[in-house]
Amino acid sequence: GRGRSAGGVRRTHVGEGALAVCRSHTPGGCRLLDRERGLASGRASGAPLPPEGAHVMTSPVANSGAAASASLAARLAAACGGERHERAATLAAELLGAGAPSDAPESAGVLDAAQQCRVVALIQQDKFQQALDALEGLEGAYVLERAYCLYRLGDNAKALAALGKAQGAAEDKLRAQVLYRLGRSAEALAALRQHVRAAAGQPDAAELATNALACAAAAAAEGAAAEGEAHAEGGAALLAGAGVEPRDSFELAYNAACCLLAAGALNRAEEMLGLALKVGRAALELQD
Repeated sequence: GRGRSAGGVRRTHVGEGALAVCRSHTPGGCRLLDRERGLASGRASGAPLPPEGAHVMTSPVANSGAAASASLAARLAAACGGERHERAATLAAELLGAGAPSDAPESAGVLDAAQQCRVVALIQQDKFQQALDALEGLEGAYVLERAYCLYRLGDNAKALAALGKAQGAAEDKLRAQVLYRLGRSAEALAALRQHVRAAAGQPDAAELATNALACAAAAAAEGAAAEGEAHAEGGAALLAGAGVEPRDSFELAYNAACCLLAAGALNRAEEMLGLALKVGRAALELQD
């Protein structure tokens, strides 16, 4: 769904080359692609997605343990493979309740995989509080999943604290989302910058560039940045670094216009807004 925030900056929710992307508007003026369905990549659009880097259930669970637990594990793996998330969460809870199927060292891995599957299945159903409850007592593990649930529940300060100093593309992209929500757009831009450059030629290049432009324009509006991406040339550099152009999407053109506006390039901003209108209308016509 689409909506407009007080400031007008547009962003898309963090998502996924070929993913389902849910758009929402946040303060600042630009459109940030805010992936309400997670940060995963390489999945077809449609079903909700867990964060990129989140653990997923794999077949080894179904290959070990005593007969009863092995049967549960096999059904769990099948449910996960078929994206039957409610069923998967139920089976994972049953397997965890049954305990380790044997004293073999690999039995602990069965329970670890079941825990992973349960958390991801709950996230897939947007049951973020239940996913957090499932992680109780597991501090230090599932950093990305924990932070993502807090983010989706609107507890941005705790989400940022949960991420801590965790490193990785998925962590940085989520960190940028959280920082943007907290009004710390210059820091959000810093978290995204290297990933924008690395995304050139990748399915999520346009989305990352859109988010970076949103952060740049918002940072300028906040007075947090007076140079670099906060001015027109910086916005153009972001697009070039990602290998995308304003005409590639409405969000890119709109956010590029916001960067030009922040730089005081009013005539160029007006031209870019005209392009955004043209691209947006064309996209809507394709949907009809």
